Amino acid sequence: MSDRLVRNERARARKSVLKLAVVIAIIMLAGSLVYLAGRNLMFAYNNHQRDTVLAEYGAIEEKLQGQGLVLRNESVFNAPTTGFFENMVSDGGKVRINALLGYYINRGEKKSLYASASGLFTRQVDGLEGVLQNVTLSAVGPETFSYRIQHHDPGSEFKTGQGVYKIVDNLAPTRLILQFPEQKETLELKKDQPASLTVDGTMLGESTVIDFKNDYNKLVVLVETDGFKEELLNKRQVEAELTLKSPSGYLVPEKSLVNHGQEKGIYCVDGEEIIFRPVQVLAVKDGTAVVEGLDPNDMVIIKPDKVKL
Repeated sequence: MSDRLVRNERARARKSVLKLAVVIAIIMLAGSLVYLAGRNLMFAYNNHQRDTVLAEYGAIEEKLQGQGLVLRNESVFNAPTTGFFENMVSDGGKVRINALLGYYINRGEKKSLYASASGLFTRQVDGLEGVLQNVTLSAVGPETFSYRIQHHDPGSEFKTGQGVYKIVDNLAPTRLILQFPEQKETLELKKDQPASLTVDGTMLGESTVIDFKNDYNKLVVLVETDGFKEELLNKRQVEAELTLKSPSGYLVPEKSLVNHGQEKGIYCVDGEEIIFRPVQVLAVKDGTAVVEGLDPNDMVIIKPDKVKL
């Protein structure tokens, strides 16, 4: 065989080997891609079977709606006899102690009346001032919210003992007794807990829970506003909405919580791994739990019964 034929034969052999190597490489690459796609598909399927949600940071809010009674530090001037009152101060005006308020007129006699304390002057006396003065939560019953308010035209004649006007301490924070239907499931109430208060559709801002009790199938709460609320000066019986807020933490479905030995925790997906994170439960309401112990962007498994470690 000539040298030229030998060289051609060797060249054809090298090309055949190279083609074979390329084909084998393509087959191996395709096999790897199929394997990875299958594994990812199985991983996605398993994740779907378990279901995951992103842990978000926040808090649970709950709104309680019911009745309220406005409490104030107020001193009432009662009519010493039958007569009429001629006021010298506008309703809602600020007065100082011993300031002239007006005159009480009886059978032609005119007696000067002076402020017994500093505060806001008002002729809107409802007859509940004495009953609700310094009232404690333990003394509040269903009948408290059934008291009838007395209405009297300030320009008409007063009877002996009837309230003529009152001076309200505007330096003391306003308090309210609130009554709600008893809650089957509610956020945990604590003394000194902050809460948002709305009265007759007006937002009053932050208030503080002073005390509370469950009584006669009612939840009764005593709250104090963050200062004197002049808009409640002439209000007594009101419609109230109290918004409670849980401590802040990560919001997760309650069903994602599992007991792992002595610990309560949550299964999370970390890449392709499943890890158990111990958590502290801060609050639970309507199927949602607030927890501590997770990290931002944790993917929470909400079907822990599907987890196989």
